[in-house]
Amino acid sequence: MCVIFATDKGGKLPTYKDLKKGEETNPDGGGMAWVWNNRLFFRKGIDADKMFELIKKYDIDTSKTPVIFHFRIASAGGINDQLTHPFPINKTADLRLSGSLKGSVLFHNGHVSQWEKDFIDVCETNRPPKGAWSDSRLLAWEGYLSKGATLSDSDEYLAILHHSGKLDLTGAYWDKHDGFVSSNNFWKMGMMVKGGTTNQSGYVFDGDENINYGYDVWEEPVGRGYTPVHRYGDEHWDNAYWKKREEIFSDECKYWNAKEKELEENRADRIELERQKLFNEGG
Repeated sequence: MCVIFATDKGGKLPTYKDLKKGEETNPDGGGMAWVWNNRLFFRKGIDADKMFELIKKYDIDTSKTPVIFHFRIASAGGINDQLTHPFPINKTADLRLSGSLKGSVLFHNGHVSQWEKDFIDVCETNRPPKGAWSDSRLLAWEGYLSKGATLSDSDEYLAILHHSGKLDLTGAYWDKHDGFVSSNNFWKMGMMVKGGTTNQSGYVFDGDENINYGYDVWEEPVGRGYTPVHRYGDEHWDNAYWKKREEIFSDECKYWNAKEKELEENRADRIELERQKLFNEGG
């Protein structure tokens, strides 16, 4: 699911405690971006401690620049520092872990359903840049190819920072905090959310499939709430998830079917083979 913290010029940075909570509930890598001297700077594949260190080292001042932070829960593309956010909105949506540019970068919270099909469709007329792919990198690449049209019309939760200092946010509702906004508030409630489905709540929950997971679930007493989860079988994420679950619901833990993990891995292999075929045919 991930989370974005966005502070516009004149706002306040998230506290160190906020950053740590964002990281704890979205543990697969973080990134940040800010503007200095009419140039955009970014770092990714870093943790909350490094972010706080960079704020001090570069004397990042929100009276002069917007600042965006992102913490990832890996889904598309798996755990990979190169797939942490942001992604430059350029012809390669390149995978650098740090850099500066006269341009824009994109942060994404969410999961684009059937993004692999969209990727293959785009590759029919555009040779794909090399490297690892995710739905979020695809959004940045499509944004460049469409000259921003696909981003301005997007229903996804996006934070786009420009070297001019302009900050654009898309998505239905951003939670307001003291001086900054976040793309969701699951991090504040200590929830680890992954993926999306057709359940009423928008997420798959661990537990009885017959339960009506509406607002009544969120209003359960403290210590007896439910933690959303999408069944990807990612070992790193599962370990963090089950550790959290064991602390709260030690009598309710269970593990996903190994066959489900195998099916997901086979699907990922098939998509990669199709991508490589298109790349090779493109020369």
